[in-house]
Formats: sequence, structure tokens, C-alpha cells
Amino acid sequence: MSVELTELSGFQRDLLTAAVSLDSRGERVAGADIKEIVEERLDGEVNHGRLYPNLDTLFQKDLIERGMVDRRTNSYQPTARGRQLVSERGDALATLCDCAGVHHVRPVEETDAGVRWASLAGFQRDLLVAIGFLSLGESDIIGLDVRDRLGEQMGVEITNARLYTNLDVLVEPGLVAKGSVDGRSNSYELTADAWRLIRHQQVVLEEATEVQLIADGGDEA
Repeated sequence: MSVELTELSGFQRDLLTAAVSLDSRGERVAGADIKEIVEERLDGEVNHGRLYPNLDTLFQKDLIERGMVDRRTNSYQPTARGRQLVSERGDALATLCDCAGVHHVRPVEETDAGVRWASLAGFQRDLLVAIGFLSLGESDIIGLDVRDRLGEQMGVEITNARLYTNLDVLVEPGLVAKGSVDGRSNSYELTADAWRLIRHQQVVLEEATEVQLIADGGDEA
């Protein structure tokens, strides 16, 4: 069974995106090269004890292929499925931003509160995207709406404890605004900062795949 993006941690997604980006540009895709890109996006250091076990996880999930650059250095080329996951998420974010009318929003890598997309857990990123899509058709989005949408996408049951703990994490730095619907249910809405981060991630993913079209002989957009 194919692995889905929602099964990966945020860090694993960033490793995969970095590998796709490097490979698309025809550059070496060694652990040190992936590490450099991810550290830039995190604005922090990634130690080898975190890097290589997660690359091994991507290898075990058939999202990257492990080879040799030389006798001392491994390469980590993305597989077709790995590329597909990055491309599909980029397409989804492009659709979301277009339908929400925020394609003109200025992308930012870091909010004024110091939050980066790369600093968010995978589940927290999925929450933001789910709220964004739900906002296209609903005025008041409650936690159960988000839970049901993500649960269906992930194919697992999401507990209320996991849901609301992570929603509160997103509320605290101002990525999600929490309101009240009927005095009993909380509503959740993306803030301008959340849309700016989503736009930035859309650009990151599009650049990772657009370069591949050029490298393959396609027309440059």
C-alpha cells in the first residue's frame, strides 16, 4: 500500500522535499546537502542523530532510494512516489490559495511571532490546510468538522485530545483564531499569518517540482 503524506512527520516531509528539490536541479543528493536545506528552513541545526534515522524511514517507506556518491557518502534520490507526494501537496496548496483568493498574499518564511512552517508538526500543518479547505464552504468551522475531514483523509480515528491540543498550539502564536459559535462550540479560522505561511510553502513545493520540468527538457514557466 502506498504511503500518504499524512503518515510522515513534518521533519520527514521537509527531508523529502529537500531531496526532490536537489534532484530536480541535478545536484548531489547526499545527507549533508539535504541537511543544509532543512537547516535553512528551520533556521536551526539538525544533528546526525535526527537526520539519518529519518532518512532511513523514508527509504523504508520507498520514498527515497539509497545509493552511493562515493565510498564514504550515501545518496538519497527520491522515488517516483516520493516525487508524487511533493507534487500533489504543492497542487493542493495552489488550489487552496486560488479558491480562497489569497494567491496575492505575500508569502513569509517566518511570522512576526517567530513561527515557521518547518517548525510545525506534520499534524499541525494538516490542521491548517484542513481548516483552509473547510473555510471555502463553511462560515463557522468547529473542531468536529476539522476532525472528521482529517480523519477521513488519514483513514484513522483522531481523538479529541489530539485534535484540541494541537489546535490550541496553533492558536497561541496567532495562526488560528478561536471564536464561539453557540456558546458551547468553538470555531476556528485561519489568520493572515497562517495564509502567509501556506503561500510560502506552496512556493517551496512548486519550485521543487517546476525545476524538474526544466531539467527534463520541458518549457520553463
